Amino acid sequence: MKYFLIPISISILIFTGCVDTYTIKDFKSPQEFYNKINEKVNGRTVKVVTDSNEVYEADKLTISPDSIFFITTKLARLEEFKNSYNYSEIKEMKQKTDYKDGLVHTILLNNGDIITSKSIKIKNDSLFLYDIISGMSSAKKNISLSTTRVNLISFNNRLKGMGEGACFFGIAGFLFGFLDAEITSGDQEAFPPEIGAVAGAIVFGLGGAVVGTVTGSYQDYAINEPDYNYHGFTSVELEGGICNSNMGIAIHGNNSYGGQLLDYSAGLSLVWSFNNELGIKSGIFYSSKGGGFDQLIAPFSFDFHRDVFVNFIEIPFLFQYSFRHTELRPRLYAGPQLGFFLNGRIDNIYDIKEHYLYPYQIYYRTIDPSEVNNPVINFVIGTGFNLQKYITVDLQYEYGLSKFSNSLFDGEVTNLKLNSFSILLGYGL
Repeated sequence: MKYFLIPISISILIFTGCVDTYTIKDFKSPQEFYNKINEKVNGRTVKVVTDSNEVYEADKLTISPDSIFFITTKLARLEEFKNSYNYSEIKEMKQKTDYKDGLVHTILLNNGDIITSKSIKIKNDSLFLYDIISGMSSAKKNISLSTTRVNLISFNNRLKGMGEGACFFGIAGFLFGFLDAEITSGDQEAFPPEIGAVAGAIVFGLGGAVVGTVTGSYQDYAINEPDYNYHGFTSVELEGGICNSNMGIAIHGNNSYGGQLLDYSAGLSLVWSFNNELGIKSGIFYSSKGGGFDQLIAPFSFDFHRDVFVNFIEIPFLFQYSFRHTELRPRLYAGPQLGFFLNGRIDNIYDIKEHYLYPYQIYYRTIDPSEVNNPVINFVIGTGFNLQKYITVDLQYEYGLSKFSNSLFDGEVTNLKLNSFSILLGYGL
């Protein structure tokens, strides 16, 4: 379980550094791309970056395949500002250390304009500015540009950031809560793992919602990208997460499900698309799974508990249907998966507290590859969506189609199959 800390930490770093960048290739046509921009920027303050690196902050924006029109109240053009100002024109002046430019001076004028300069000099009743870095004008201007002159349109969606923060950190809190409860489960007063997981999800989720609201979710729309179709398009994604697995078994002819084990899965996912919706999903994963069950030992009256831990290399062959042109890009997939056994062990626990001084006796043995039916075949069905453009969440269930083994447990336990439910986080490459 300790290995969960690694993917969680990496995922947090990925989450805090991500910006969603969309291009024409993410939509069916250029017109749909521009319609989406008009829909998203409605009522928001938007930054527009031109091919000459001029930055406009627009209050209202309309874009088409040919042109872009916007009203700006803050125009970052240095030639709009003078190099000297009388004291009567200045409302406030601040100094701060910028990581790139060192000590800088920010001057707020009475008319609302803001100027940032590296160096200033005071002489008589005037302030002289040297090496102006940036300036923003409060005067409203109507700007019309050809889309060929626009490189980027960007805005910060704090509502989306709140949802992403709550979802992402809620998942992280679920894992941390389960892990902490598992570590302290030897204490009779400790919370059960299930309660710890729910409490962690709630606490971390609320905290993540606050963080996500503060940081927001930046969405960039890159213009001047060539049109694109998805025929033959291949996506590559790193995925990892938790597996809640169990065993379908039969003990002396009675079918039952064994106890559940929480473990992990990680690997590389590949999707090759026939068109905008249909595709094939495959990849290679390292998965740790297993399960447990209780068995009454005749003619004695004590239980014999067995936990099975097994590690696989898994290769899925799935058909996928995607809804690419919606906000979350949901997808459905299903198909067979081959699992190739690597190693494993069986923990045997005797509950003999009624007969001996010490309540438990534990021993384990490794599983020999000759005892396993290779490959193990499962049927996978799942769904997923994009938390951000490059960050995905998948929920999938794996049902055992073939028996894991015919020879384990001396034939007393049969129909041994592995089933699991997984929650996976992915990052597109």
